[in-house]
Amino acid sequence: MSQKPRALRLEPAPACILMYGVNGAGKTTTIGKLAFALRIEGRKPLVVAADTYRAAGVEQMVAWAERAGVASFAGSAGADPAAVVFDGLQQARRRGLDVVLVDTAGRLQSQRNLLQELAKIGRVTAKALEGAEYESLLVLDAVLGLASVQQARSFQ
Repeated sequence: MSQKPRALRLEPAPACILMYGVNGAGKTTTIGKLAFALRIEGRKPLVVAADTYRAAGVEQMVAWAERAGVASFAGSAGADPAAVVFDGLQQARRRGLDVVLVDTAGRLQSQRNLLQELAKIGRVTAKALEGAEYESLLVLDAVLGLASVQQARSFQ
């Protein structure tokens, strides 16, 4: 594993970045900050709120998108997260947006159902992007130390 930072793959448009991690690690906040930075660079991001089961998760992501001055897309509470991502990617294409940032569900990496849900989101994203690659970023809470290594192994 390289210790050198690397740039995000943001081509071809719409590029997609799926954010993973346990609840409370900072996925939603990181997406908001990344969306703002991409907008400042001249990109046109869309934030997709696919954490449809967390209380106020959709509302929090939409609020971050508003703060960042970028578009957002959200499904209804309890909607299938993979379907929300698929629809969000379609909307990005229709609106000419070039980067899609996806807030996925957190909970705990030890929950089999969650990992299956996240894998489904990856499969649906690949299908929606018609074979183009997407980024998967894992957000970890730095104060957790070795527990973060175990989270990375589980999400891998």
